[in-house]
Amino acid sequence: MKRVIVLLVIVICLLSCSPSGSLQEDLERVKNIDQTISGGSPDSSSFPSQKNVDQKEEKKCNIPKTTRFFSSEPYYHGPLIDTHVHMPVASRIVSTVAKQAGFADAPYKGDLPIEKIVCLLEAEGITKIFGFFMAPNLAVGESVGMVKDIKQNYPNQVVAFYMPTPIGQLNPDSESVQNILEENPGLYQGYGEVKFDFHEVANDKPEDQQYLEAYQLADDHHLIVMMHPAFEHRQEVERILTAHPDTIFLLHGFPNAERWIGEVMDKHDNLYFSLDADLVSLYWFKPSHDYQQPTKEEWLAYSSNEETVQQNIKAFLRRWEATMKRHPDKFTWGTDRWYTWHFDPEASSRIEEIGRMFIAQLDPSLQEKFAYQNAEKMLEK
Repeated sequence: MKRVIVLLVIVICLLSCSPSGSLQEDLERVKNIDQTISGGSPDSSSFPSQKNVDQKEEKKCNIPKTTRFFSSEPYYHGPLIDTHVHMPVASRIVSTVAKQAGFADAPYKGDLPIEKIVCLLEAEGITKIFGFFMAPNLAVGESVGMVKDIKQNYPNQVVAFYMPTPIGQLNPDSESVQNILEENPGLYQGYGEVKFDFHEVANDKPEDQQYLEAYQLADDHHLIVMMHPAFEHRQEVERILTAHPDTIFLLHGFPNAERWIGEVMDKHDNLYFSLDADLVSLYWFKPSHDYQQPTKEEWLAYSSNEETVQQNIKAFLRRWEATMKRHPDKFTWGTDRWYTWHFDPEASSRIEEIGRMFIAQLDPSLQEKFAYQNAEKMLEK
C-alpha cells in the first residue's frame, strides 16, 4: 500500500506541480509509472489503430441470450435502456489506488473489456447504456482516448458521461474539462455521476465551487448531469435546478427519496430520477453491508429467493408508483453496475430479470416510458 501511495503522490506532482514539461511528457511519465503497477509495456489500447478497430468489429458475442431464472408472470419483454452504469477505468493505477483508498472495486478496462459489456447488453436486450467514465487528472488522456475508442466502435450502444472522481484534488480543473469538451465535441453527452453521499471518503457538497462550475459547463455543452445527493441536500438541489432550467439533472440514490423527489418534480421540469440499485438490493440487504459490500455469491443466493424478490418489488411499487404516475415522463430504469461481478453473466442477467419483473407490474401506461422511452427523450432535448 505504501508503494501505491508513493506512486500516487508522484503522479499528482507530475501533473499539477511540475513547472516545466509538456502535458504529453507528463502523460508519458504517468504511463511509465502505471507500468509499475500493471506490469508490461505502456498501454496504448486507448488510442487504437484502424487494424485494432477492424479486429474488434469482427469479434462475435459468445454470451448466450438471457434465459430466465424465475418463471413468474407478468414479465416485460421489450427494449431497455440502462441509465446508470459505471464503466471500467482506463488505467490500472487508478483501479489500484481506488481499491487501496477503500472502494470495494474499480474494474480496469484490461480486466473488463468493453467487448464483454456490449455482449451482455445484446444478450439482455439492452439497447443502450449511460456509461460513466472516471477521468482523474493522472490519467485523463487515457480516459478520453478510451471513450473515443468506444464511441468509434459502438456509437449507438454507449452514451458517455464525463465522471469526476470523489476526491477533488484528483480532478482536472474546470478549464481543463472545458478544453476536453471543446476539443472533442459530441464525445460526451453527460457529466457525472457526481456523488455527495459516500461512506468511504469525505463528501463534497452540491454547491461547492468546482461543481457550480461543472453545472455551467453542462449548460454550455448541453450535457445531462447525473447526481447522487444525500437526503438533506434538497434545498441545494432546488437552487441548482432553478439556476440551470435548461439542463437535465438525473438523480438517483438516497433512502426515503420518493416524497421530496415528487415534490421537487412538481416545481422543476428539468429533474429526472433513476430507479436502479435499490430495486435489486445490489449493494445492501443486511446491516453488515454498511461495512463490507456483498459478494457475487451472497447476492445470487439472496436474489434466488423468488418470494424475497417479489416482496421487494411490491415494496418498491408502494414507494414509487404514485409519484411515477404523477410524473410519468421523469423516471428511468438503471442498474448502478460498478463492481466486476456486476458484469458477470449470471449476476448481470439476474439484475436485468428483476428489473423486467418490476416493469411488468407497473401500470401499463408507465412500462415503456420507464424502460426506455424517457431515456430516449432525455437525449433528444
